Order: sequence, then structure tokens, then C-alpha cells
Amino acid sequence: MDEEMKDYILFGAGQFGIMALKALGKDHVKCFVDNSRIGNVDGVPIIRAEILKDYYEEGIKIIITPKNMKAKIEISVQLELLDIKNYCYLDDILIEQYASINSEKLLINLGAGAWECPGWTNLDYSTQWYEKAHSNKKYIEYNIREDDIPYDDNTVSCIYCSHVIEHIEDEHDEKMMKECFRVLKKGGVLRIACPDAEFIWKMTKTVGKEWWSWRKRWCQMYGVEWNSIRPVDLLVREIATPRMKGYGKLYGTENAYMDYENAFMSMSMEDFLKYITKELEYDEEKVGDHINYWTFEKLENTLKKAGFRTVVRSRYLGSVSANMQIKEFFDLTEPGMSLYVEAIK
Repeated sequence: MDEEMKDYILFGAGQFGIMALKALGKDHVKCFVDNSRIGNVDGVPIIRAEILKDYYEEGIKIIITPKNMKAKIEISVQLELLDIKNYCYLDDILIEQYASINSEKLLINLGAGAWECPGWTNLDYSTQWYEKAHSNKKYIEYNIREDDIPYDDNTVSCIYCSHVIEHIEDEHDEKMMKECFRVLKKGGVLRIACPDAEFIWKMTKTVGKEWWSWRKRWCQMYGVEWNSIRPVDLLVREIATPRMKGYGKLYGTENAYMDYENAFMSMSMEDFLKYITKELEYDEEKVGDHINYWTFEKLENTLKKAGFRTVVRSRYLGSVSANMQIKEFFDLTEPGMSLYVEAIK
């Protein structure tokens, strides 16, 4: 046994155990516990579970590193039988560490809804639509359509804006992006996620309804007969919600529904997207409606107009900033159809 007191024992010497070792530093880890491995990892010994009691000391925290829920439960039971109470899961430690690392950075999420992440500040607009999502959540009141971002110039390190801009008209999105450029520090990153209108168009054109199977659950929730809805109807719902087939029935209102099949077959992508979103406006009572479309080209041009010189097409969890790469918190909304774009000041 080491004479020097250590902070942690890692239960599991696999992929996530090694990740924990790197995150915590080997000087803080007494040993690994793993019956399927022998030897050491970077000089930190691996012991068998049967002799854990010989290594455990009061004050040491045991971290359960496997991600699998069954393994987590089994290990928790083992520790309880040994009367060891001071343990936690790897996710908890990484989150604590993440918050500590980011404590001196200003990181903001625009239009955060129910989202929460250690070290981040949420900005959002209070509406009845999102009243439940905002319940017991801390956020700064911010209306994209009216307000400036409430921070001084060159003070923010990262801005995250996920599935917000499709709900807002172009002029207000443009102003918001200019505001992001203003408040970001030099080298700061704005990450935007939204429905990828070009990808959705292409999949609807080439694959058809089979690709849209991920929307079956939505149809069931709202009583929309799956067999009666066409691919173009689903596309319109995703890009221009108030123009979708059956919208008036769902919300008990009239809507400007047209049969868009012929237009979809005859128009170019750009013309069709402009056609179905033409004159749509934000509705305070239906904040969740999509009223705008975004392609990479349109978003790139808008961001450059806002002042950004470096704009890149990103990927799911592919941020250039480590602050926005954690899968437990980022890119959670419909990654299969999302466009990810980053602008660097």
C-alpha cells in the first residue's frame, strides 16, 4: 500500500477507466480495480476486487468507470456489501471537472429551453409554450427578436445555439449573429445547430418516405395517420410548420395549406424552400413552429455578413472547441437531420 494518501480508486481499467486516469491525473489515483486485467496502467497498479478492502482508506472516493448500466449496478452492489459508501460514477466526476475548468470562462447558450450544463449560462425568452421546460431552471431573460445579448464586447468565450434559428425570421437571426460577433472574444466560437434543409430536401427527393420513419412517433403523438401523409408533407412540416397538411386540425385554427407536391417536383430546392416559407412570421402562441429554412450556404453567408471571417461546416459533436464536445450535453436534438456550423471570431 502507498504511504501517500491518494484521492481516487478507479473501478474498471477499460477505456473509460483510462479516460478517468487522464482526466484526474495519475498522481491522484491509488489503483484500478479490475478482475479481468493484470499489471498496471501508466504505473498505476490494477488490483482484484477481493483485496479492495486492503487498499481502501477513509476519504478516498471510488469512481465506477463503466458506462453500461448493468455494470454500474453490479459494482454498486459490491461496494455496498463491503460497506463502502463513498463512490460515484465517472460521469459525475467529469461533469464536476468540466465545471471547474470552465469556471473562469463565459459560456452562453442562446434559446436554451430546459437544457442545463455546468459552467454555462442560459439565455431564453419566457413564453407559455416553454413554461414547463423553464420550470425550476435558471436563465437570463433574452428575446432574440428584440434584445441585444446582455454582455460587453469581447467578453464571451463560446456561444451555443441549438435548434433556435429555424423559429425566427431572417432579420432577427441576422441581428442575433451580429450580436454574437460583438460579444465573443477574439478566437471565440459560435456553434449553431438547426434542421439541414438541403439534406432534408435531398433525402425526401431520393429516398422518400422510408427516410422519414423517424417522424412516425410524432405522427402517433398528434394523431396523424402515417399511411395518409406523404414525404413532401413531412418536409413542409419540418421547414414551414404552419403550412403543413393538417396543421389547422391539430391546433384548431385555419392555415394556408396548399398541395405542394407539384411545386416540390418542378421547382429548384432554393425556390421551393423560399416558396413554402414566404411571409411566415413568428407566432407568440406557437413558438415551436418552424418558419425559416437554413442551408450551409445561407448560414455561411449570414455569418460572414455578421463579421465572422472563418465559418466551417461542422459535424455531430465535432466542435473546434472542447467546451462543446461532450455528448451528454451537446447536439442532442435530432442529430440525424441537423446542420452544424461554427463561426470563429
